[in-house]
Amino acid sequence: MTVAVILLAVLFVVSVIGWICQWAGSAALIEYIPSGETSIDCHAVCQTPGVIGNGLLPGQINRLIDFFPYFESCQNITTSEAGADTENDESLYQRMKASEDTYSTAGPMGGYEFFTKGVSSAIADVRAISPSAGCVTVYPLLENGGIPQAELLQTVKEALSAEDVRPLTDKVTVSAPETVEYEIDFTYYIPAESAKGASEIESAVIEAVDRFISWQREKLGRDINPSQLVSLLMDTGIKRVEIRKPAFTVVNDGKNGKAVQVAKLSDKTIKNGGYEDE
Repeated sequence: MTVAVILLAVLFVVSVIGWICQWAGSAALIEYIPSGETSIDCHAVCQTPGVIGNGLLPGQINRLIDFFPYFESCQNITTSEAGADTENDESLYQRMKASEDTYSTAGPMGGYEFFTKGVSSAIADVRAISPSAGCVTVYPLLENGGIPQAELLQTVKEALSAEDVRPLTDKVTVSAPETVEYEIDFTYYIPAESAKGASEIESAVIEAVDRFISWQREKLGRDINPSQLVSLLMDTGIKRVEIRKPAFTVVNDGKNGKAVQVAKLSDKTIKNGGYEDE
């Protein structure tokens, strides 16, 4: 996240509501403002680990804790992101498997994916492709289908451009995945002899839909598959379901050299069609 600080001083150290200003991953907390300038942009990291600092919109961080001479104002100019809770076992296991591709720097696609995930545990999935000879494009995806912003993409690029990571012949680009929007629209019917009440089945249906949405957005290149939705819904105790949307849609995984995509929900409509006899 980037914070803009406006002041008339030449040297400053800033702490903003639990955030500390620092320069592009460095541990230094000191920024120098050139003579004649009255403001500076700097990077900030949340002092509290985890997701608590994510999603703060530009302008929401605007209060200084430790005031100093000539200070006028400060605020974040980008949305905060990439904070993550402790990495789960499955994520750690996948990174351990990918680490086998790193022994010859990042040349193999798996190597690029391993080093990308090492930037932040908030990166849930990565796809590296080679659209042309000597060129590599890396697509990171955040937890819950989050699309990374420019700052995180730049951080990933810097990590992959290190001399001990990137082969000299590779030109690395880091891009956000394209989104393929889809809608959910269906009517479900309850068996008349069901031992479950309508409200219990409704809660189960909503939970099944949430599980489908999470499943659909957690992997890059995962096709939009209504059969998966039907499977989850039929386990809730309903009799049948009429799926109007989504239709099966191919989501590009990059194997054709084109941009990697991820599914994104745009709207959902769930209707209870009532009871039906067997």
